[in-house]
Amino acid sequence: MRHLVGISLAALLLASVGNHAVAAPAAETSVAYIGFACALSSPVEASVRIGRSMANAAQLAVDAANRQKIRINGKEVTFELLTQNDNSDLRTAPIVAEYFVKRGVIGVIGHGNSGTSMAASGVYSRAGIPQLAPSASSRAYTQQGFQTTFRMVGNTEKGGKYLAEYAVQTAGLKRIAVIDNGIASGHAFAETFAQAVRAQGAEITSHDSVSYKTSDFSNVLSAAKNNNPDAIFWGGLYDQAVMLVQAMQRLNINVPLISGANSIISPRFPKQAGTVANQIISLEASQPIEKLKGWKNFQRGYEEDFGSYIDPYAPLAYDAAQVLIAAVKQANSLAPDKITAALHSIRFNGLTGAIAFNGEGDLVAPVFSIYALRNQQWQLLQVIDGK
Repeated sequence: MRHLVGISLAALLLASVGNHAVAAPAAETSVAYIGFACALSSPVEASVRIGRSMANAAQLAVDAANRQKIRINGKEVTFELLTQNDNSDLRTAPIVAEYFVKRGVIGVIGHGNSGTSMAASGVYSRAGIPQLAPSASSRAYTQQGFQTTFRMVGNTEKGGKYLAEYAVQTAGLKRIAVIDNGIASGHAFAETFAQAVRAQGAEITSHDSVSYKTSDFSNVLSAAKNNNPDAIFWGGLYDQAVMLVQAMQRLNINVPLISGANSIISPRFPKQAGTVANQIISLEASQPIEKLKGWKNFQRGYEEDFGSYIDPYAPLAYDAAQVLIAAVKQANSLAPDKITAALHSIRFNGLTGAIAFNGEGDLVAPVFSIYALRNQQWQLLQVIDGK
């Protein structure tokens, strides 16, 4: 079994790259470096599992491309994935981005969430290097005016609206307390959801922000409970969602939790959260993996090389690498600016479906899925075509 190991200590690597020239590839073959950045080591187990699964999937796509012996401008090209650990840290992400620029990557897959993707995006934009984010759903990521930002998932502007419509119209929830993780992406998602709830005549009973580092939800949940909500919405990441559910159980808050946290629908979540008495309603900004064409082949290849755990966002990282390499072929060039231009016009059928980007780098036809956790099992409730 093969295991992908991420490069760490990006700042030290930056220094070493600055002092030593990268060896030129042999004349017969060009080496094209593709960056991958995510949390590959961290005290938070869930973030690492998600990051490594996406890195493995990207490597699988690179390996498949190299077996094709692709020729660009008459010369055979070997693609090499350079992995970096950003530790889900907003300060580390741009350091990693600078490292990739110095290494001369042709494109980057990453980073692992909206905050780190945005923190690094300015570096890539200045260098003209395309950035394909597998799991950055914040609308703000592609609203920065950068030609180099692309995302593989639907954005929160649409996702928040669809989730609110399901919560109010289908689930019949009329009074909802909102909590977000205090960073721009989480707060924006919560605001979008809250506005859509109000637009349908339902009530937001409270809206509170907590630190993205907190593990203590007692005060904010106690305050929310006093307003007798029908449900609680969480605008934040997976790690805190686990702690939030556990706190709800301790405080005997027996109402549904609504969330769009990345990878929450993995089988790991109910195991970590414990005996979840409450129904959890979750939005994923992608298709259900079991409905993907080619899923069985992907699953077989992944398990042969990397083991059995496949995070729900792994197929998106796989397609990010696939579509980047397809853009290289379409441009017939390894120049990042030409690859970026090709990405803006590309039409590619990937594992996750048809991939095409609008002028901002958002998917033209994103798909969303809504699930409920019942009796420790995720049940698919609705698939939404987000055209």
